[in-house]
Amino acid sequence: MISRRGVSSILPLWLAVLILIASADAATYTVCPSGCSKSSIQDAINNASPGDTIVVYSGTYNENVVVDKTLKLVGINNPTINAANPSGNAVSITGSGVVLTGFTITGASTGNGIDVSNTSPLIFYNNIEGNGVGLRNTLTSTILSRVCFWGEGGVGMDKGKPVSPNNIVLGSVDYAPWLTARTINGKITKASPVVFDNPDAGIRVELSGIVYSGTIMGSAAYMPGEEPYDASKLPAIPIRYLDVILTGNPGGEATITATYADADLAYVAENSLNLYVWDGSNWIAATDTAVNAAENRVSGKFSASLLTGSPIALAGKDYSVTIEPASSPVPYATKPVLTTLQVESIWDLLTAEYRIDGGDWNIISTGIYAKSWYYPGWSITDDEWASLGPGSHVITFRFTRAGAPNITETWLFVKSMDTNLVRLITPNGGEVLKRQIPVTITWTMPSSASVSGVVLSYSTDGGKTYPHTIASIMGPATSFTWRPPNIATTQARVKVTVIYETGAEASDTSDGDFTIQKGYSFTAWRPDFGGYYTSFRAWLKPPYSFRAGW
Repeated sequence: MISRRGVSSILPLWLAVLILIASADAATYTVCPSGCSKSSIQDAINNASPGDTIVVYSGTYNENVVVDKTLKLVGINNPTINAANPSGNAVSITGSGVVLTGFTITGASTGNGIDVSNTSPLIFYNNIEGNGVGLRNTLTSTILSRVCFWGEGGVGMDKGKPVSPNNIVLGSVDYAPWLTARTINGKITKASPVVFDNPDAGIRVELSGIVYSGTIMGSAAYMPGEEPYDASKLPAIPIRYLDVILTGNPGGEATITATYADADLAYVAENSLNLYVWDGSNWIAATDTAVNAAENRVSGKFSASLLTGSPIALAGKDYSVTIEPASSPVPYATKPVLTTLQVESIWDLLTAEYRIDGGDWNIISTGIYAKSWYYPGWSITDDEWASLGPGSHVITFRFTRAGAPNITETWLFVKSMDTNLVRLITPNGGEVLKRQIPVTITWTMPSSASVSGVVLSYSTDGGKTYPHTIASIMGPATSFTWRPPNIATTQARVKVTVIYETGAEASDTSDGDFTIQKGYSFTAWRPDFGGYYTSFRAWLKPPYSFRAGW
């Protein structure tokens, strides 16, 4: 997100640099409705010298401002310049080297929001709305008015664009990219979930798990045009940039959904699309990314703390590779089969090859000459499988393309020589267990690596179902002490299920039935007959007897 100072009180880096490099004699004037050195923007301008900076805080200033010298005007928390004379110019810029940023400029309903003459100012991060003409440039040279909101004109991706009849641009002005939402898009008080939805901009932000600290403010906008920040570090091809900014320290998680056009798929493969946020030094990819091809939408999750002043890129690669095994990626005792081996590319595919553990390349397919290729049920050969020892192995796929770099993708699997990946040792059939008498359940697994837990359950119908949970154990355990329940059955069996960090499972059960014997429960008490002691007997039979007396 591009950081707009209408929302945050932190100056953007480029502006901070501009202020820092000002001459040693430059002064800074502050303007606010009360308590600052000035309460009028024009008064501050009149008293300032060329090279000075004027910082204007939140409020509405009913003035027709004339900037006739080299000054930097910085708005903090979105101050409004409202033209006192609606037929005049809300802001007239005649001085050279003027910077104007962070304002809402409005009220010149029959005049100009900003009128530029005899100079080439820099105009950034402003809301220019409610004027007859948004910006008028009388120069033949082009002036820059970048990343501004131009009112409610336009529809779809032209939302916020300076188009007739609202805030049009006259003269030579470079105004792209523009924002499709005001720099402050509204205030959301405590509610969950909090949603900033800007369908015209093709972007939606939903917050969850919020820790509130006052009011949350936010905006969401589409930024057509140039690349922001260090786009060269983006690990994918950008098809558009988005602008989202949140204030109020909401915490929690943000789910961002962005739309794309069919025309964008001329540059990237649809299944490769993802969202990335710039954190100041790197592009961070969204998690839990989902592509909805039917609705041309991509969604992904970020920590809400990242959405404080950097752009978001919707980007993809010029190809996508999908590899899905027929069974879960646990250690394989038989050679793995891929139910899905699929490649999409915006360039024609020529050949498909593979190699195992860095060995020689082997041909899968040649003469493809298509932008997609699909091979369900692919696997290595029986001889290749037989030649591999137990442990981890890597299959590398290579796809050559016409006029584009090769695609390489790897898939990791683990081979096990044990045909029973998880083996239950005891109880394994024939045992006679008694209720509440401890018995140790034991089992083995080929490796404890990547095991997240073990679930034990038992059956009373000879292994047809295992509806009863004995224990859920964290980590790669191989034994558990069990006290059998108070039931009578001759068809008991135990099942052990090992759960891997990938979500995959492997299990084994008792080979045969075992018996659980039921016992009897009773309570003995001493009756009270007016202080006299009495004697009594109690027999429980069969199989137990009990005698109590006083």
